[in-house]
Amino acid sequence: MVESELPREEKTISLTSAIYQKGELIVNIVLDDFSEVSTIPADGEPPSDGMYVTLSDGTMLPSERYQEELWKSGEGLFLTGPGIPETGIKPQESRYASYTDYFEACGHRRYLMEARFELPSAPGEGDPLSGYGIRLLDFEKPLEFTLKPAPEYDTLEELAAGEDGSIDTHDGISIISMGKRVEEGILISWYTYRETGESSLSITYKPPLQEIDMPTISGGGKQYLIKSLPYVPYWDKMGTYLPPDVKGHGVRYRCLFDVPREEQNVSFRIHIPGINFLNHEESQPVTLSIPRDYEEINEEIPWKDGSVRILGITRMKEPQRTESEDKQGKTDVAERPAVYIDVEAAHENKDLALRGLICQRKIWTNWEHERYDFDEKGNLSGFRVFYDEGDTEITLKFSRAVFYWNQPYVMEIGPLD
Repeated sequence: MVESELPREEKTISLTSAIYQKGELIVNIVLDDFSEVSTIPADGEPPSDGMYVTLSDGTMLPSERYQEELWKSGEGLFLTGPGIPETGIKPQESRYASYTDYFEACGHRRYLMEARFELPSAPGEGDPLSGYGIRLLDFEKPLEFTLKPAPEYDTLEELAAGEDGSIDTHDGISIISMGKRVEEGILISWYTYRETGESSLSITYKPPLQEIDMPTISGGGKQYLIKSLPYVPYWDKMGTYLPPDVKGHGVRYRCLFDVPREEQNVSFRIHIPGINFLNHEESQPVTLSIPRDYEEINEEIPWKDGSVRILGITRMKEPQRTESEDKQGKTDVAERPAVYIDVEAAHENKDLALRGLICQRKIWTNWEHERYDFDEKGNLSGFRVFYDEGDTEITLKFSRAVFYWNQPYVMEIGPLD
């Protein structure tokens, strides 16, 4: 990270990342504005131009229109350096964002910028990318930087070791763990890789309103829980623009663990109890007869990572309460007949559980969403399916199956710098 400050230390720009490949340079910049901000009380008059954001306590924070000045003025954002005209060149694409919650947490404004430049003359192979700089609105001098060649690795194991991380692999699915000490705790980044090239994996998926075992880290004789999930540091890049030929074969997840600063300078062991397969495909319709009481069923609905097995269907003895809301927002309460179907995850090789599934019942040409239930371990166990008086069967379709693979991953990192 390179920093340059304005006089009076009112503003600071930081280059958080710069990537060059095949004539394109992508930069990410953070601007911190420490200048005094006049807020407006919650019961006050909004600014006449209507440009403001509302803080959590109702206080109004006038907007600075920095985005408009930055991208539309003649002296907004420029790249300078070898082979570039002295006045610099503007980006081919750029993006800007500001964060209200950062002002509430830290007391000053923060802006994130990302820009993609096309270099008019690419450096020769092996030549260093030095002498380049970013000139930003309000800053007299450019923020200069030099790019170093990125290391190349032949295997995932070499990649993990080269980046001070570690890797664990099971059945062709690898997780790489890397750690970083930050002011708020220990920031862990996980990269998932699947030999098939598919990326429908999640380490941190949680069923709605369910308490389940989540990843932990341990070190110095203590265990630490997740403090924030997901966690995106304020200084991190937005990552909208990618270099050419970059293909996504993995997914990054980041969690902040609640480790006090005085306890961070040790090695840590990371324990991930299992991973989730996210399937977005929709099943073929399934028709079930409504029984007089209970009927055992053994029907499997396949997805690429597992199957949902319907175990049985029960006609519920009492009508079930249902609520619906009309266009005016009025809630309509009614009692309707229903059946209950029991489901579970199935796989011949993996210990799977069902963490998510959407069930819909066909009503003429429409589909009605049905209610799901979870057991005490956070696994989806069944659906309450309504039907209409006189129906003898129901037609269902299922989608967005989430299979949890009970397969622990254990990795070690640190001590961290």
